Amino acid sequence: MFTLDTLTSRASSACPSGNFTTPIGQMFSTTFGSAGCRRDFPSNDFLAAQQDNITDLTDCMVYCSFNTTTVAYGVAWDFSESPGICHCKNSTVLDEKYESSDWVDSAITVNVNRLDTSCPYQNGTTQSAADDSRYKILCYTDMVLVDDFCPSRSPTYSTGTNLCPMHADSLYDCMNLCGATHPLCMAVTYVPSMNMGYGNCYPKSNVSVESLATYDSPVDTRHMAILDTTTWDVNSSCTNGTTYDSPSRPGAEFDIACNANNNAPDLATNYAQNMSACVMV
Repeated sequence: MFTLDTLTSRASSACPSGNFTTPIGQMFSTTFGSAGCRRDFPSNDFLAAQQDNITDLTDCMVYCSFNTTTVAYGVAWDFSESPGICHCKNSTVLDEKYESSDWVDSAITVNVNRLDTSCPYQNGTTQSAADDSRYKILCYTDMVLVDDFCPSRSPTYSTGTNLCPMHADSLYDCMNLCGATHPLCMAVTYVPSMNMGYGNCYPKSNVSVESLATYDSPVDTRHMAILDTTTWDVNSSCTNGTTYDSPSRPGAEFDIACNANNNAPDLATNYAQNMSACVMV
């Protein structure tokens, strides 16, 4: 599997049959259209990489899915040398006929759909995400001077980089991804034009209104949702040493420890207004 910190030098000719889904949800197939094992698309490249941590066709699919240049509609894995060469293909690959090859396997994406680039909400309004957290909507806007961050619970998180893409099919979905991140996500930029790749939802760990810029081009459309912390109604009271019986889980008892944290991995992150609501989640 492709990682940023795993080094291997031998190119693999293994060719999985059927569909493969990358960690951000983009699906490729070796049995769709003209793609397949020992089939090459000799043109249509927008990016090619030859590096030790891309060792097989699935690594190549992940690499192209992660790229921030444009959406990869196909890939070709050339294993004729070590390291092999991963070719990321543009949309014209969908209409290209393959060429037989003893050294190349290929795959085509099957779940990239054109997204509505219009702003789904009225500019300046406040909208709720699935967890009832509220966001101020800024249409056709991005905070260009605020770096994106990679949530530690993201499927593409790596200690080798602080950035990673997430994919959303709508601004609402992007807001929900923001609410599920850790550490706290303060805003998201949603790019329905996907001109920077399949990963089109970018979480922000802070807000800088001074860096707001307009992005309303049909080929580079961006919308923002900024977390409205003024609407939080959080009760921080806690009674140490008490036991709480959860009505949603009969028989389950929780021992309350105030101002304490367990280092065990979290299963999920959700918004709650008080301790009892948190336990019910």
